[in-house]
Amino acid sequence: MCEREDARDSMMTDAIRAFETDAVVGAHKAGTGVDAVFAHAAVGLAEVDIAGHFTRANPALERILGYGEGELAGRSIYEVMHADDLDECRELTKELLDGRIDSYRSEKRYRRKDGTQVWVCATVSLLTDAAGRPTGTVRVIEDITDRKYFEQSVERLSREYEIILNTAGWGILGTDCAGSISFVNPSAARMLGWNVEELLRRPLREIHHSAPNGTPYGEDECLIYCALHDGHSRQVSGNVLWRQDNTSFPVELTITPIVDEGMVQGVVLAFMDITEQLGVKRELHERIHELTLLNQRLEAMQTQLLQSEKMAAIGQLAAGVAHEINNPIGFVNSNLNTMEQYICDLLKVADSYATAEKAGGATAMAERFDEVHQLKESLDFNFLKQDVGELIAESKDGIARVKKIVLDLKDFSRVDSSDEWLFFDLHNGLDSTFNIIRNEIKYKADVVKEYGSLPEVECLPSQLNQVFMNLLVNAAHAIEKHGTITIRTGRQGDEVWVDVSDTGKGVAPEHIKKIFDPFFTTKPIGQGTGLGLSVSYGIIQKHHGRIEVRSELDKGTTFRVWLPVSQPRGEQA
Repeated sequence: MCEREDARDSMMTDAIRAFETDAVVGAHKAGTGVDAVFAHAAVGLAEVDIAGHFTRANPALERILGYGEGELAGRSIYEVMHADDLDECRELTKELLDGRIDSYRSEKRYRRKDGTQVWVCATVSLLTDAAGRPTGTVRVIEDITDRKYFEQSVERLSREYEIILNTAGWGILGTDCAGSISFVNPSAARMLGWNVEELLRRPLREIHHSAPNGTPYGEDECLIYCALHDGHSRQVSGNVLWRQDNTSFPVELTITPIVDEGMVQGVVLAFMDITEQLGVKRELHERIHELTLLNQRLEAMQTQLLQSEKMAAIGQLAAGVAHEINNPIGFVNSNLNTMEQYICDLLKVADSYATAEKAGGATAMAERFDEVHQLKESLDFNFLKQDVGELIAESKDGIARVKKIVLDLKDFSRVDSSDEWLFFDLHNGLDSTFNIIRNEIKYKADVVKEYGSLPEVECLPSQLNQVFMNLLVNAAHAIEKHGTITIRTGRQGDEVWVDVSDTGKGVAPEHIKKIFDPFFTTKPIGQGTGLGLSVSYGIIQKHHGRIEVRSELDKGTTFRVWLPVSQPRGEQA
Protein backbone atom coordinates (compact mmCIF):
# COMPACT_ATOMS: atom_id res chain seq x y z
CA MET A 1 0.00 0.00 0.00
CA CYS A 2 2.89 2.35 0.84
CA GLU A 3 4.48 1.75 -2.59
CA ARG A 4 1.19 2.58 -4.35
CA GLU A 5 0.85 5.78 -2.30
CA ASP A 6 4.46 6.77 -3.09
CA ALA A 7 3.84 6.15 -6.78
CA ARG A 8 0.63 8.20 -6.72
CA ASP A 9 2.37 11.08 -4.93
CA SER A 10 5.25 10.96 -7.43
CA MET A 11 2.81 11.09 -10.39
CA MET A 12 1.02 14.08 -8.85
CA THR A 13 4.32 15.89 -8.23
CA ASP A 14 5.43 15.25 -11.83
CA ALA A 15 2.09 16.53 -13.13
CA ILE A 16 2.35 19.72 -11.06
CA ARG A 17 5.95 20.24 -12.14
CA ALA A 18 5.04 19.72 -15.82
CA PHE A 19 2.09 22.09 -15.47
CA GLU A 20 4.20 24.83 -13.91
CA THR A 21 6.99 24.38 -16.47
CA ASP A 22 4.51 24.53 -19.34
CA ALA A 23 2.89 27.57 -17.72
CA VAL A 24 6.18 29.47 -17.61
CA VAL A 25 7.20 28.48 -21.13
CA GLY A 26 3.72 29.18 -22.47
CA ALA A 27 3.61 32.56 -20.79
CA HIS A 28 6.91 33.45 -22.42
CA LYS A 29 5.69 32.41 -25.85
CA ALA A 30 2.49 34.36 -25.39
CA GLY A 31 4.37 37.28 -23.93
CA THR A 32 1.85 37.64 -21.08
CA GLY A 33 1.36 36.36 -17.53
CA VAL A 34 4.99 35.62 -16.77
CA ASP A 35 5.08 37.83 -13.68
CA ALA A 36 1.93 36.23 -12.27
CA VAL A 37 3.29 32.71 -12.75
CA PHE A 38 6.63 33.62 -11.10
CA ALA A 39 4.96 35.35 -8.18
CA HIS A 40 2.53 32.58 -7.28
CA ALA A 41 4.35 29.35 -8.20
CA ALA A 42 4.83 26.96 -5.24
CA VAL A 43 8.14 25.65 -6.60
CA GLY A 44 11.30 27.54 -7.43
CA LEU A 45 11.33 29.19 -10.87
CA ALA A 46 14.22 30.87 -12.63
CA GLU A 47 15.16 32.31 -16.01
CA VAL A 48 18.80 31.91 -17.01
CA ASP A 49 20.41 33.55 -20.03
CA ILE A 50 22.65 31.82 -22.57
CA ALA A 51 25.75 32.77 -20.54
CA GLY A 52 24.29 31.00 -17.50
CA HIS A 53 23.32 34.05 -15.39
CA PHE A 54 20.08 34.44 -13.49
CA THR A 55 17.82 37.04 -15.08
CA ARG A 56 14.86 36.26 -12.85
CA ALA A 57 14.17 34.11 -9.76
CA ASN A 58 10.92 33.79 -7.89
CA PRO A 59 10.52 34.04 -4.07
CA ALA A 60 10.17 30.28 -3.72
CA LEU A 61 13.62 29.70 -5.28
CA GLU A 62 15.16 32.44 -3.15
CA ARG A 63 13.80 30.69 -0.05
CA ILE A 64 15.13 27.32 -1.22
CA LEU A 65 18.65 28.71 -1.76
CA GLY A 66 18.59 31.07 1.23
CA TYR A 67 19.01 34.34 -0.71
CA GLY A 68 17.22 37.61 -0.13
CA GLU A 69 14.95 39.30 -2.62
CA GLY A 70 16.78 40.08 -5.88
CA GLU A 71 20.13 38.68 -4.65
CA LEU A 72 20.22 35.93 -7.30
CA ALA A 73 19.90 38.30 -10.24
CA GLY A 74 23.11 38.43 -12.24
CA ARG A 75 24.69 35.48 -10.44
CA SER A 76 25.90 32.47 -12.40
CA ILE A 77 23.71 29.39 -12.15
CA TYR A 78 26.92 27.43 -11.64
CA GLU A 79 27.69 29.31 -8.39
CA VAL A 80 24.80 27.51 -6.67
CA MET A 81 25.61 24.07 -8.08
CA HIS A 82 27.73 21.46 -6.33
CA ALA A 83 31.24 21.26 -7.77
CA ASP A 84 30.89 17.56 -8.57
CA ASP A 85 27.84 18.22 -10.81
CA LEU A 86 29.13 21.20 -12.80
CA ASP A 87 30.48 19.33 -15.84
CA GLU A 88 27.34 17.27 -16.33
CA CYS A 89 25.05 20.31 -15.99
CA ARG A 90 27.13 22.34 -18.47
CA GLU A 91 27.00 19.49 -20.99
CA LEU A 92 23.21 19.09 -20.67
CA THR A 93 22.66 22.83 -21.03
CA LYS A 94 24.88 22.88 -24.14
CA GLU A 95 22.84 20.05 -25.71
CA LEU A 96 19.67 22.00 -24.93
CA LEU A 97 20.93 25.22 -26.48
CA ASP A 98 22.23 23.34 -29.52
CA GLY A 99 18.76 21.94 -30.08
CA ARG A 100 19.74 18.32 -29.54
CA ILE A 101 17.20 17.99 -26.72
CA ASP A 102 14.05 19.92 -25.84
CA SER A 103 14.42 19.70 -22.07
CA TYR A 104 16.00 17.68 -19.35
CA ARG A 105 15.36 16.79 -15.73
CA SER A 106 17.97 15.97 -13.11
CA GLU A 107 18.35 15.54 -9.37
CA LYS A 108 21.42 17.43 -8.18
CA ARG A 109 22.94 19.05 -5.18
CA TYR A 110 22.81 22.87 -4.92
CA ARG A 111 24.64 25.06 -2.45
CA ARG A 112 22.71 27.49 -0.30
CA LYS A 113 24.02 30.98 0.44
CA ASP A 114 25.30 29.81 3.86
CA GLY A 115 27.26 26.96 2.25
CA THR A 116 24.94 24.16 3.31
CA GLN A 117 23.80 21.56 0.79
CA VAL A 118 20.28 21.12 -0.58
CA TRP A 119 19.03 18.44 -2.97
CA VAL A 120 16.82 19.73 -5.81
CA CYS A 121 14.95 18.28 -8.76
CA ALA A 122 15.52 20.68 -11.69
CA THR A 123 13.45 20.58 -14.90
CA VAL A 124 15.17 22.73 -17.56
CA SER A 125 13.44 23.86 -20.79
CA LEU A 126 14.65 26.02 -23.68
CA LEU A 127 13.50 29.63 -24.18
CA THR A 128 13.51 31.11 -27.71
CA ASP A 129 12.69 34.45 -29.34
CA ALA A 130 10.11 35.06 -32.07
CA ALA A 131 12.56 33.82 -34.71
CA GLY A 132 13.10 30.58 -32.81
CA ARG A 133 16.60 31.43 -31.67
CA PRO A 134 17.54 30.26 -28.14
CA THR A 135 17.64 33.08 -25.58
CA GLY A 136 18.19 31.05 -22.45
CA THR A 137 16.51 28.48 -20.25
CA VAL A 138 13.66 28.37 -17.79
CA ARG A 139 14.12 26.18 -14.76
CA VAL A 140 11.62 24.64 -12.34
CA ILE A 141 13.53 23.79 -9.12
CA GLU A 142 11.97 21.72 -6.32
CA ASP A 143 13.57 21.12 -2.91
CA ILE A 144 13.75 17.31 -2.51
CA THR A 145 16.24 17.21 0.38
CA ASP A 146 13.88 15.41 2.77
CA ARG A 147 12.90 12.84 0.15
CA LYS A 148 16.53 12.29 -0.87
CA TYR A 149 17.70 11.75 2.69
CA PHE A 150 14.74 9.43 3.27
CA GLU A 151 15.65 7.40 0.16
CA GLN A 152 19.28 7.24 1.28
CA SER A 153 18.20 6.12 4.76
CA VAL A 154 15.93 3.45 3.29
CA GLU A 155 18.74 2.25 1.03
CA ARG A 156 21.20 2.15 3.92
CA LEU A 157 18.73 0.35 6.17
CA SER A 158 17.99 -2.12 3.40
CA ARG A 159 21.69 -2.91 3.06
CA GLU A 160 22.08 -3.19 6.83
CA TYR A 161 18.97 -5.37 7.05
CA GLU A 162 20.34 -7.68 4.36
CA ILE A 163 23.70 -7.88 6.12
CA ILE A 164 21.99 -8.64 9.43
CA LEU A 165 19.85 -11.35 7.88
CA ASN A 166 22.82 -13.02 6.24
CA THR A 167 25.30 -12.70 9.09
CA ALA A 168 23.11 -12.81 12.19
CA GLY A 169 23.79 -15.50 14.75
CA TRP A 170 20.02 -15.95 14.98
CA GLY A 171 18.34 -18.28 12.52
CA ILE A 172 15.56 -16.53 10.58
CA LEU A 173 12.78 -18.27 8.63
CA GLY A 174 9.86 -16.75 6.77
CA THR A 175 6.66 -18.61 5.85
CA ASP A 176 3.55 -17.89 3.80
CA CYS A 177 -0.01 -18.36 5.04
CA ALA A 178 0.08 -22.05 4.18
CA GLY A 179 3.08 -22.61 6.44
CA SER A 180 5.58 -23.16 3.59
CA ILE A 181 9.07 -21.75 4.10
CA SER A 182 9.61 -18.72 1.84
CA PHE A 183 12.82 -17.28 3.29
CA VAL A 184 15.86 -18.78 5.02
CA ASN A 185 19.02 -17.03 6.18
CA PRO A 186 22.37 -18.88 6.22
CA SER A 187 22.43 -19.22 10.04
CA ALA A 188 19.06 -20.99 10.03
CA ALA A 189 20.14 -23.40 7.28
CA ARG A 190 23.39 -24.18 9.09
CA MET A 191 21.67 -24.90 12.42
CA LEU A 192 19.06 -27.10 10.71
CA GLY A 193 21.61 -29.03 8.63
CA TRP A 194 20.05 -28.15 5.25
CA ASN A 195 21.04 -26.08 2.26
CA VAL A 196 19.10 -22.85 1.83
CA GLU A 197 17.65 -24.06 -1.50
CA GLU A 198 16.56 -27.37 0.06
CA LEU A 199 14.52 -25.60 2.75
CA LEU A 200 12.64 -23.19 0.48
CA ARG A 201 9.01 -24.18 -0.13
CA ARG A 202 9.21 -27.01 2.40
CA PRO A 203 6.42 -27.13 5.01
CA LEU A 204 7.45 -25.67 8.35
CA ARG A 205 6.13 -28.76 10.16
CA GLU A 206 9.12 -30.77 8.85
CA ILE A 207 11.49 -28.85 11.13
CA HIS A 208 9.09 -27.82 13.90
CA HIS A 209 7.10 -30.58 15.51
CA SER A 210 6.98 -32.33 18.84
CA ALA A 211 8.56 -35.56 17.60
CA PRO A 212 10.07 -36.83 14.33
CA ASN A 213 8.31 -38.82 11.64
CA GLY A 214 5.24 -36.61 11.34
CA THR A 215 3.87 -36.93 14.89
CA PRO A 216 1.00 -34.42 15.43
CA TYR A 217 1.95 -30.93 16.49
CA GLY A 218 2.48 -30.11 20.11
CA GLU A 219 0.99 -27.24 22.12
CA ASP A 220 3.99 -24.93 21.63
CA GLU A 221 3.95 -25.41 17.88
CA CYS A 222 0.30 -24.35 17.72
CA LEU A 223 1.47 -20.87 18.78
CA ILE A 224 2.93 -20.38 15.29
CA TYR A 225 -0.36 -21.15 13.63
CA CYS A 226 -2.23 -19.00 16.16
CA ALA A 227 0.02 -16.11 15.10
CA LEU A 228 -1.19 -16.64 11.51
CA HIS A 229 -4.77 -16.07 12.62
CA ASP A 230 -4.67 -13.40 15.35
CA GLY A 231 -1.61 -11.42 14.15
CA HIS A 232 0.07 -11.31 17.60
CA SER A 233 3.79 -11.84 18.22
CA ARG A 234 4.91 -14.54 20.64
CA GLN A 235 8.04 -15.64 22.43
CA VAL A 236 8.59 -19.31 23.22
CA SER A 237 11.20 -20.73 25.57
CA GLY A 238 12.10 -24.39 25.77
CA ASN A 239 10.74 -25.24 22.30
CA VAL A 240 12.77 -27.49 19.96
CA LEU A 241 13.53 -27.62 16.24
CA TRP A 242 14.49 -30.71 14.26
CA ARG A 243 17.49 -31.08 12.00
CA GLN A 244 17.60 -32.95 8.73
CA ASP A 245 18.94 -36.04 10.55
CA ASN A 246 15.94 -36.05 12.94
CA THR A 247 17.97 -34.84 15.94
CA SER A 248 16.49 -31.97 17.92
CA PHE A 249 17.98 -28.97 19.67
CA PRO A 250 16.44 -26.48 22.14
CA VAL A 251 15.76 -22.96 20.89
CA GLU A 252 14.65 -19.58 22.08
CA LEU A 253 11.97 -18.68 19.54
CA THR A 254 10.31 -15.40 18.56
CA ILE A 255 7.28 -15.56 16.26
CA THR A 256 6.28 -12.37 14.41
CA PRO A 257 3.33 -12.20 11.97
CA ILE A 258 3.81 -10.54 8.56
CA VAL A 259 0.86 -8.17 8.14
CA ASP A 260 -0.04 -6.33 4.93
CA GLU A 261 -3.17 -4.18 4.64
CA GLY A 262 -4.53 -5.71 7.82
CA MET A 263 -4.11 -9.30 6.59
CA VAL A 264 -1.60 -11.81 7.97
CA GLN A 265 0.48 -13.00 5.02
CA GLY A 266 2.80 -15.32 6.96
CA VAL A 267 5.15 -15.40 9.94
CA VAL A 268 8.84 -14.77 10.62
CA LEU A 269 10.58 -17.12 13.04
CA ALA A 270 13.77 -15.91 14.71
CA PHE A 271 15.49 -18.60 16.79
CA MET A 272 18.70 -19.19 18.69
CA ASP A 273 20.24 -22.55 19.55
CA ILE A 274 20.48 -22.48 23.36
CA THR A 275 22.09 -25.90 23.85
CA GLU A 276 25.31 -24.35 25.10
CA GLN A 277 23.44 -21.82 27.22
CA LEU A 278 21.52 -24.58 28.98
CA GLY A 279 24.78 -26.41 29.58
CA VAL A 280 26.36 -23.23 30.89
CA LYS A 281 23.36 -22.67 33.16
CA ARG A 282 23.71 -26.15 34.63
CA GLU A 283 27.44 -25.66 35.08
CA LEU A 284 26.83 -22.20 36.54
CA HIS A 285 24.27 -23.60 38.97
CA GLU A 286 26.77 -26.22 40.13
CA ARG A 287 29.49 -23.58 40.38
CA ILE A 288 27.23 -21.29 42.39
CA HIS A 289 26.54 -24.16 44.80
CA GLU A 290 30.28 -24.76 45.18
CA LEU A 291 30.93 -21.05 45.68
CA THR A 292 28.15 -20.87 48.28
CA LEU A 293 29.79 -23.64 50.28
CA LEU A 294 33.20 -22.01 49.86
CA ASN A 295 31.79 -18.64 50.92
CA GLN A 296 30.36 -20.21 54.06
CA ARG A 297 33.77 -21.64 54.89
CA LEU A 298 35.41 -18.29 54.21
CA GLU A 299 32.89 -16.52 56.44
CA ALA A 300 33.66 -18.98 59.24
CA MET A 301 37.41 -18.40 58.74
CA GLN A 302 36.88 -14.65 58.64
CA THR A 303 34.96 -14.82 61.93
CA GLN A 304 37.85 -16.73 63.46
CA LEU A 305 40.37 -14.21 62.11
CA LEU A 306 38.37 -11.28 63.42
CA GLN A 307 38.15 -12.98 66.80
CA SER A 308 41.91 -13.50 66.68
CA GLU A 309 42.43 -9.80 65.94
CA LYS A 310 40.07 -8.85 68.77
CA MET A 311 41.93 -11.14 71.18
CA ALA A 312 45.24 -9.60 70.11
CA ALA A 313 43.77 -6.14 70.68
CA ILE A 314 42.40 -7.20 74.07
CA GLY A 315 45.83 -8.51 75.04
CA GLN A 316 47.42 -5.26 73.97
CA LEU A 317 44.80 -3.28 75.87
CA ALA A 318 45.15 -5.44 78.95
CA ALA A 319 48.89 -4.83 79.10
CA GLY A 320 48.45 -1.09 78.67
CA VAL A 321 45.57 -0.83 81.13
CA ALA A 322 47.45 -2.92 83.70
CA HIS A 323 50.43 -0.57 83.40
CA GLU A 324 48.26 2.54 83.69
CA ILE A 325 46.40 1.17 86.70
CA ASN A 326 49.56 -0.18 88.34
CA ASN A 327 51.10 3.30 88.82
CA PRO A 328 48.28 4.87 90.90
CA ILE A 329 47.62 1.58 92.73
CA GLY A 330 51.34 1.42 93.59
CA PHE A 331 51.55 4.80 95.28
CA VAL A 332 48.12 4.36 96.94
CA ASN A 333 49.49 1.12 98.47
CA SER A 334 52.65 2.90 99.56
CA ASN A 335 50.61 5.71 101.09
CA LEU A 336 48.46 3.19 102.98
CA ASN A 337 51.59 1.56 104.45
CA THR A 338 52.88 4.94 105.56
CA MET A 339 49.50 5.94 106.95
CA GLU A 340 49.41 2.67 108.90
CA GLN A 341 52.60 3.70 110.72
CA TYR A 342 51.29 7.27 111.17
CA ILE A 343 48.08 5.95 112.71
CA CYS A 344 50.05 3.78 115.14
CA ASP A 345 52.06 6.85 116.24
CA LEU A 346 48.90 8.95 116.55
CA LEU A 347 47.29 6.24 118.64
CA LYS A 348 50.35 6.30 120.95
CA VAL A 349 49.84 10.04 121.46
CA ALA A 350 46.15 9.48 122.11
CA ASP A 351 46.92 6.73 124.63
CA SER A 352 49.46 9.03 126.37
CA TYR A 353 46.79 11.75 126.69
CA ALA A 354 44.35 9.24 128.14
CA THR A 355 46.96 8.11 130.76
CA ALA A 356 47.70 11.72 131.67
CA GLU A 357 44.03 12.51 132.23
CA LYS A 358 43.67 9.54 134.64
CA ALA A 359 46.68 10.54 136.79
CA GLY A 360 45.78 11.56 140.35
CA GLY A 361 46.82 14.99 141.57
CA ALA A 362 48.08 18.03 139.77
CA THR A 363 51.74 17.09 140.15
CA ALA A 364 51.28 13.62 138.65
CA MET A 365 49.10 14.96 135.83
CA ALA A 366 51.71 17.61 135.00
CA GLU A 367 54.42 14.93 134.85
CA ARG A 368 52.25 12.83 132.51
CA PHE A 369 51.57 15.77 130.20
CA ASP A 370 55.30 16.47 130.06
CA GLU A 371 55.73 12.87 128.87
CA VAL A 372 52.99 13.44 126.27
CA HIS A 373 54.80 16.55 124.93
CA GLN A 374 58.08 14.63 124.84
CA LEU A 375 56.34 11.81 122.88
CA LYS A 376 54.83 14.29 120.39
CA GLU A 377 58.23 15.85 119.81
CA SER A 378 59.86 12.46 119.34
CA LEU A 379 57.18 11.43 116.83
CA ASP A 380 57.25 14.84 115.02
CA PHE A 381 53.49 15.22 115.62
CA ASN A 382 53.14 18.39 113.51
CA PHE A 383 54.66 16.68 110.47
CA LEU A 384 52.34 13.72 110.95
CA LYS A 385 49.27 16.00 110.89
CA GLN A 386 50.41 17.67 107.64
CA ASP A 387 51.59 14.50 105.90
CA VAL A 388 48.44 12.51 106.68
CA GLY A 389 46.33 15.08 104.81
CA GLU A 390 48.69 14.98 101.81
CA LEU A 391 48.71 11.18 101.80
CA ILE A 392 44.91 11.06 101.83
CA ALA A 393 44.70 13.62 98.96
CA GLU A 394 47.27 11.66 96.89
CA SER A 395 45.44 8.39 97.50
CA LYS A 396 42.11 9.92 96.49
CA ASP A 397 43.72 11.22 93.30
CA GLY A 398 45.15 7.76 92.53
CA ILE A 399 41.79 6.10 93.07
CA ALA A 400 40.18 8.75 90.82
CA ARG A 401 42.72 7.93 88.09
CA VAL A 402 41.87 4.25 88.34
CA LYS A 403 38.16 5.08 88.20
CA LYS A 404 38.76 7.25 85.10
CA ILE A 405 40.64 4.42 83.35
CA VAL A 406 37.80 1.99 84.11
CA LEU A 407 35.22 4.47 82.78
CA ASP A 408 37.31 5.08 79.64
CA LEU A 409 37.63 1.33 79.16
CA LYS A 410 33.87 0.96 79.49
CA ASP A 411 33.31 3.85 77.05
CA PHE A 412 35.85 2.36 74.66
CA SER A 413 34.20 -1.06 74.62
CA ARG A 414 30.63 0.25 74.93
CA VAL A 415 29.69 -3.04 76.58
CA ASP A 416 26.20 -1.69 77.21
CA SER A 417 25.50 -0.88 73.53
CA SER A 418 25.16 -4.42 72.14
CA ASP A 419 26.12 -3.27 68.62
CA GLU A 420 23.26 -0.79 68.56
CA TRP A 421 23.43 2.16 66.13
CA LEU A 422 23.68 5.34 68.21
CA PHE A 423 24.42 9.02 67.72
CA PHE A 424 27.86 9.34 69.29
CA ASP A 425 30.39 12.10 70.01
CA LEU A 426 33.54 11.08 68.11
CA HIS A 427 35.69 13.34 70.28
CA ASN A 428 34.68 11.37 73.37
CA GLY A 429 35.55 8.17 71.53
CA LEU A 430 38.96 9.52 70.51
CA ASP A 431 39.71 10.72 74.04
CA SER A 432 38.67 7.48 75.76
CA THR A 433 40.60 5.41 73.21
CA PHE A 434 43.71 7.54 73.69
CA ASN A 435 43.47 7.22 77.48
CA ILE A 436 43.21 3.43 77.21
CA ILE A 437 46.30 3.09 75.00
CA ARG A 438 48.26 5.97 76.53
CA ASN A 439 50.96 3.54 77.66
CA GLU A 440 51.57 2.51 74.01
CA ILE A 441 52.08 6.10 72.95
CA LYS A 442 53.49 8.24 75.78
CA TYR A 443 57.05 6.96 75.45
CA LYS A 444 57.07 7.29 71.62
CA ALA A 445 55.25 10.50 70.74
CA ASP A 446 53.66 13.73 71.85
CA VAL A 447 49.96 13.80 70.97
CA VAL A 448 48.47 17.00 69.53
CA LYS A 449 44.67 17.32 69.30
CA GLU A 450 43.20 19.76 66.77
CA TYR A 451 39.49 19.11 67.08
CA GLY A 452 36.98 20.87 64.88
CA SER A 453 33.26 21.31 65.45
CA LEU A 454 31.52 17.96 64.89
CA PRO A 455 27.90 16.87 65.24
CA GLU A 456 27.11 13.55 66.84
CA VAL A 457 27.49 10.77 64.27
CA GLU A 458 25.23 7.74 63.83
CA CYS A 459 27.51 4.74 64.29
CA LEU A 460 28.47 1.63 66.25
CA PRO A 461 30.68 3.35 68.86
CA SER A 462 32.64 0.31 70.02
CA GLN A 463 33.60 -0.56 66.44
CA LEU A 464 34.73 2.99 65.63
CA ASN A 465 36.78 3.04 68.83
CA GLN A 466 38.50 -0.12 67.58
CA VAL A 467 39.35 1.74 64.34
CA PHE A 468 40.77 4.70 66.28
CA MET A 469 42.81 2.33 68.46
CA ASN A 470 44.31 0.59 65.41
CA LEU A 471 45.23 3.90 63.76
CA LEU A 472 46.77 5.38 66.91
CA VAL A 473 48.75 2.24 67.78
CA ASN A 474 50.01 1.95 64.19
CA ALA A 475 51.05 5.62 64.29
CA ALA A 476 53.03 4.98 67.49
CA HIS A 477 54.69 1.88 66.02
CA ALA A 478 55.69 3.84 62.90
CA ILE A 479 57.76 6.25 65.02
CA GLU A 480 61.18 4.74 65.67
CA LYS A 481 62.53 7.17 68.31
CA HIS A 482 60.31 10.06 69.34
CA GLY A 483 57.87 12.03 67.26
CA THR A 484 54.44 13.61 67.10
CA ILE A 485 50.98 12.17 66.53
CA THR A 486 48.34 14.70 65.48
CA ILE A 487 44.59 14.02 65.68
CA ARG A 488 42.45 16.38 63.60
CA THR A 489 38.69 16.42 62.98
CA GLY A 490 36.39 18.38 60.71
CA ARG A 491 33.14 18.42 58.78
CA GLN A 492 32.43 18.75 55.06
CA GLY A 493 28.77 18.78 53.98
CA ASP A 494 26.97 15.70 55.27
CA GLU A 495 30.24 13.97 56.19
CA VAL A 496 32.78 14.26 59.00
CA TRP A 497 36.45 13.30 58.87
CA VAL A 498 39.08 12.21 61.38
CA ASP A 499 42.81 12.46 60.59
CA VAL A 500 45.52 10.51 62.44
CA SER A 501 48.96 11.75 61.34
CA ASP A 502 52.38 10.64 62.50
CA THR A 503 55.97 11.74 61.87
CA GLY A 504 57.16 8.17 61.45
CA LYS A 505 59.02 6.34 58.72
CA GLY A 506 56.12 6.31 56.23
CA VAL A 507 54.89 3.63 53.85
CA ALA A 508 56.62 2.70 50.59
CA PRO A 509 54.59 3.56 47.44
CA GLU A 510 54.46 -0.09 46.37
CA HIS A 511 52.84 -1.02 49.71
CA ILE A 512 50.12 1.67 49.77
CA LYS A 513 47.67 -0.42 47.73
CA LYS A 514 48.22 -3.48 49.94
CA ILE A 515 47.97 -2.05 53.45
CA PHE A 516 44.25 -2.88 53.75
CA ASP A 517 44.73 -6.46 52.54
CA PRO A 518 44.29 -9.14 55.23
CA PHE A 519 47.58 -10.41 56.71
CA PHE A 520 49.67 -7.75 54.95
CA THR A 521 52.05 -6.05 57.39
CA THR A 522 55.34 -4.19 57.22
CA LYS A 523 56.12 -4.99 60.86
CA PRO A 524 58.69 -7.65 61.80
CA ILE A 525 57.46 -11.22 62.21
CA GLY A 526 55.68 -11.70 65.50
CA GLN A 527 54.84 -8.00 65.97
CA GLY A 528 51.63 -7.78 63.95
CA THR A 529 48.79 -9.92 62.63
CA GLY A 530 48.22 -7.87 59.47
CA LEU A 531 44.52 -7.67 60.30
CA GLY A 532 44.22 -4.31 62.07
CA LEU A 533 43.81 -2.11 58.98
CA SER A 534 41.80 -4.79 57.16
CA VAL A 535 39.33 -4.96 60.05
CA SER A 536 39.24 -1.15 60.21
CA TYR A 537 38.53 -0.95 56.49
CA GLY A 538 35.61 -3.36 56.86
CA ILE A 539 34.18 -1.42 59.81
CA ILE A 540 34.31 1.89 57.88
CA GLN A 541 32.67 0.26 54.84
CA LYS A 542 29.93 -1.04 57.14
CA HIS A 543 29.39 2.59 58.17
CA HIS A 544 29.14 3.64 54.47
CA GLY A 545 32.37 5.61 54.85
CA ARG A 546 35.87 5.39 53.41
CA ILE A 547 39.54 5.53 54.45
CA GLU A 548 42.15 7.54 52.59
CA VAL A 549 45.90 7.34 53.16
CA ARG A 550 48.76 9.68 52.28
CA SER A 551 52.34 8.75 53.06
CA GLU A 552 55.87 9.88 52.32
CA LEU A 553 58.95 7.89 53.24
CA ASP A 554 60.84 9.26 56.26
CA LYS A 555 58.26 12.05 56.72
CA GLY A 556 55.15 10.28 57.99
CA THR A 557 51.69 9.00 57.19
CA THR A 558 48.17 10.39 57.46
CA PHE A 559 45.04 8.24 57.59
CA ARG A 560 41.75 10.07 57.01
CA VAL A 561 38.45 8.41 57.94
CA TRP A 562 35.29 9.78 56.30
CA LEU A 563 31.91 9.01 57.86
CA PRO A 564 28.35 10.12 57.02
CA VAL A 565 26.63 12.05 59.81
CA SER A 566 23.53 9.84 59.35
CA GLN A 567 23.40 6.35 57.92
CA PRO A 568 21.50 6.00 54.60
CA ARG A 569 18.07 4.45 54.72
CA GLY A 570 16.17 2.11 52.36
CA GLU A 571 17.35 2.12 48.73
CA GLN A 572 20.20 4.55 49.54
CA ALA A 573 21.71 1.95 51.88
